[in-house]
Amino acid sequence: MNLRFNPLGLYAMAILFILVFFFLDNDPEIGKLVTAADVTRPATGFSIFFLTGILAYASLIFGISLAGVQTFLLIRRLFRKNLPR
Repeated sequence: MNLRFNPLGLYAMAILFILVFFFLDNDPEIGKLVTAADVTRPATGFSIFFLTGILAYASLIFGISLAGVQTFLLIRRLFRKNLPR
């Protein structure tokens, strides 16, 4: 099966992942949730903070790498078409 992806769709996914990172990184509700959970049990507050941090930075890394790999593939395809044979 030949899988071909739309480059604009992949760039849109990369932007979506980066926006998810900015939302998770700048959301004040997560901090309120962590302090509310920390009052009841400190391990719960830490685990919520840890999981949101892992999710945020994983989405940032995935978004940047998706855009970088897609750009590399498009540039490589452009140079392969223009090379004399």
